[in-house]
Amino acid sequence: MNRILPALIVVLAAVAVMNQYIIMTQPTGFAAKPLNLVDYSETGYQQLLRYDSSIRLSGDQASNYNGLDVELPCCGFMELGAQNCGCGHHIALSGLAKKMASEGYDRNQIQAEIDVWKEVFYPNGAPGVGSGAMGSC
Repeated sequence: MNRILPALIVVLAAVAVMNQYIIMTQPTGFAAKPLNLVDYSETGYQQLLRYDSSIRLSGDQASNYNGLDVELPCCGFMELGAQNCGCGHHIALSGLAKKMASEGYDRNQIQAEIDVWKEVFYPNGAPGVGSGAMGSC
């Protein structure tokens, strides 16, 4: 009995550490429930690119678009606005924001979905391993 209790404590501690590791390594953008307005796939990415070029926002819609955080680890471009980065990822995020703004979503909902797409583009949070599956920055 004297040997079982310390062994059990070690096993429980190891399980707790593994559980914490699993929780900490989950993609953070998926903590909020994804809206899945567009498939998180190459097809969805291409659709977002089309939205950017085809959707024009009214003044009220533009206020839900301008200033949204689209910072990615691949470049220094930070917010949507009058002048946007020309890379594929930022064009797609712009298209997503335009689509959602044109459908009446508020800034918080749009930002949450942008954050999910950031995780899709960079699942490890940085360029390199696992990034660049869709588009480019």
